[in-house]
Amino acid sequence: MEVWTESLLSKWGLEDGDILVPILDELGFDLGVVNTHDILIELIKDLVIAKIENEVEFEVVGTFHNPIRITRVDGKAIDHLSESHPDIHLRPESVEVSDDVIRDYANQWLAREGQRQ
Repeated sequence: MEVWTESLLSKWGLEDGDILVPILDELGFDLGVVNTHDILIELIKDLVIAKIENEVEFEVVGTFHNPIRITRVDGKAIDHLSESHPDIHLRPESVEVSDDVIRDYANQWLAREGQRQ
């Protein structure tokens, strides 16, 4: 999965928060059991935001949309409802996350929640 860091600037980013759904489904996880947003939040915090070279602040939002959003980049506040942010240049532009890593994060979530897949 390629995560475009710019997608963290929008309420509708990360495919409106559903970027993991087809991947977890293809990997055989029961989408009625796993909380895709919980898994996504941990993945993004650990593997994407940690690699962003800019100074960023972020928030986790309880929503049906993108649940993790950057709120400030290099001191500039972000409007999550804006369709574009031409003055913001996140580095790197994208971060690759392998299916194996996604599987590991989903299994860790299941273990924490006491679920079996």
